[in-house]
Amino acid sequence: MDELKTTKGKISDFDEEDPNTRGSTDKEDHTKTTDENIGLLTGNKKKPDCCGGCSKIEINTENNHALVLGIFWYLIVLGITYWGILPGHILHWRDSDIMQSFTVINILSLMVLMLLTVICLIVIHKLLNKEFDIYKYIILCAIIFVAEIIGSFEPLYDVGFGASFWCIMAGIVFRIFSKTPNGFLNLDFYIKVAIVLLAVDLNEVLLIGAKSLVVGWAETTFVFLSVLIFGILVLKVDKTLAIGTSVALSICGASAIVAVKDIIKLDDKSKKYIIIVMSIFTIPYIPILPVLSNKFNLNNNTAGAWIGGCVDTTGAVLASASLLPLEGFHTAIIIKMVQNVWIVAFIIGLSIYINRSFSCSKVWDSFPKFILGFILTGLITTFLPDPFKTNVVNNSFIISEWFSSISFVLIGYEIDIFTIHKDLNDNFRVMILYIIGQVFDTFTTFGIAFIMFTLIS
Repeated sequence: MDELKTTKGKISDFDEEDPNTRGSTDKEDHTKTTDENIGLLTGNKKKPDCCGGCSKIEINTENNHALVLGIFWYLIVLGITYWGILPGHILHWRDSDIMQSFTVINILSLMVLMLLTVICLIVIHKLLNKEFDIYKYIILCAIIFVAEIIGSFEPLYDVGFGASFWCIMAGIVFRIFSKTPNGFLNLDFYIKVAIVLLAVDLNEVLLIGAKSLVVGWAETTFVFLSVLIFGILVLKVDKTLAIGTSVALSICGASAIVAVKDIIKLDDKSKKYIIIVMSIFTIPYIPILPVLSNKFNLNNNTAGAWIGGCVDTTGAVLASASLLPLEGFHTAIIIKMVQNVWIVAFIIGLSIYINRSFSCSKVWDSFPKFILGFILTGLITTFLPDPFKTNVVNNSFIISEWFSSISFVLIGYEIDIFTIHKDLNDNFRVMILYIIGQVFDTFTTFGIAFIMFTLIS
């Protein structure tokens, strides 16, 4: 939370007190408290102030670099599509069909993709002054290659065990043999790049626009308030932990927690605990929801809206929705992005409610800027001529899946199986709140998605 200072001598709790002005400060604090109490009694509340942090907007951030990198790769896609070059990827296979993916051209294309990815990440690590471990990234690429081969085996893919699942499992094993969890950028970075690269025709977004708002905003708000009230009144969970847990499971996972932790004064240990619980209990949703969608014969949009609305993190949504047809995949991503945008309004409302102020820089930092990239690439794609447009969408999706796979490995990599038992026992009530809230979210999202995308044509 940024410091809030006014000309009347209001001093933030985070300001250092000058010993020479201790008496005057106490007097001003007393006056401030009295004025606020009178305002509350008379109903004349002070209007929310925007703090002076508006000018403190960071440019060299992972958010901004993810936006730029996504657009950079999209320009590469436009170029290779124009020249008729197909990005390297593993085809779905059965029995001996696997050799179709091992042509010389495809393997060379995959190697170029890996090399360019590593070069780009070296540059971004340097810009951010973050540790770069070349050996870990080489292992990461090898893991993705093997996971793609296993997950593309159709009998496994058809029952929900696609490449995303094996990437996560491999990430958990990778963490066991890794001395430290450092050396990578935040997994959200790769998710954002992947979403920018989806290159969705914006006509698809318009077709589900109003319906996505009902699932992504109205239902999300209802779930947040319901889980919050249940946690505080029934489970007697601390208010700060209840807000953090409710935000995580109803909006957009770890990104939402990071966005609100300073506002609600959530300490790092509690934040880490909620993220661990969320990571562990979200993984089963990845293969299960697509299988249930198929079993219930849900149409693609309903299945996508269900997954996009109730799966917590954007990375897990990508992993689960990748098992749906492309139409359902796009719907899931659009719903999740609508939820990501909702976090901005949520931050402003929560800041005003708790602190009677908000920071423009905080709102801007929390704004999911990758959505701007998604809109830009989508806008360009929308106006491309056919069949060039179709080829661009397909090629861009292949590169998007590559960056998604990196995030899937890191989802597993963040889980330390040797400390899971201790982590889960640190705050048992929060875990129970999360599980109950997640089940509640699953059923309510299913109901709203079914109404909006099946009953309402």
